[in-house]
Amino acid sequence: MANESQFTEFLKQYMADQQKAEADRQLQWQAMESLQKSIEALKPVESRVENL
Repeated sequence: MANESQFTEFLKQYMADQQKAEADRQLQWQAMESLQKSIEALKPVESRVENL
C-alpha cells in the first residue's frame, strides 16, 4: 500500500511539474511574440534613422 501511495504522489507531482512546464513554455512563446511585434514596430523607425 505504501508503494501505491508513493506512486500516486509521484504522479501528482509529475503532472504538476508538466503543467508548470507547459505554462512556462506558453509564457516564453508569448514573450517571443511580443518581442517580434516590438521589432516589427521599430523597423520603420530604423529605416527613418538610416535615411537621416
